[in-house]
Amino acid sequence: PSLREALDSQKMAAVFQKHLPRFYGHGLQVRSYVAGQIFPKEKETRIKYSLRIKNGQDLPGEKLILFGQLFFNGDGEQISSELEEAGLHSFYLPGSDMVFQIFPSDESLSQLQKLTSPEFMKSFLKENSLSGIGQNLMVENCHPTLLGYRLKKRCTLVYEVDLTDQKSGRRQKLKFLVKTGKEGLGQSLHSNLSSLQK
Repeated sequence: PSLREALDSQKMAAVFQKHLPRFYGHGLQVRSYVAGQIFPKEKETRIKYSLRIKNGQDLPGEKLILFGQLFFNGDGEQISSELEEAGLHSFYLPGSDMVFQIFPSDESLSQLQKLTSPEFMKSFLKENSLSGIGQNLMVENCHPTLLGYRLKKRCTLVYEVDLTDQKSGRRQKLKFLVKTGKEGLGQSLHSNLSSLQK
């Protein structure tokens, strides 16, 4: 019965609309969602939900990915409490014994919260010059878009950066790809890319 409820489009749309504005701003409206992949395990099942939303104040785009943990042994409430105690945002559905951990709150990807913040990335790019792009360019805005996300493993984002040439006043856009993951992934990827340049 719990799995059937977790895949019930009307029920889950109402659940998302009720809970998500608490985390992402009261302007958020759920337009539609798809329950995509299902990952069955012995004591729990994870379900990946891809949502289309009207943007809330803290969201960079119109798409949102959530993972729900559906428990079959009553452990959901304890897991939810542990997440809250660790400072990780989540909400719990007692009727279904289901826990939703709010992206990008992922303990295995320590930089994800910063990398998905437009304000943080704008400040970061201003302080750290974009090497090879030009010394006179000023970062005006940074728009991150989620390209792919695997819970506790890796995340890929695309950034569209608005730049202004301080001398000519000419504006231009720059797009680049960022990958983050559990410890060691970034260093390994960087080494591989560097070896390609050789």
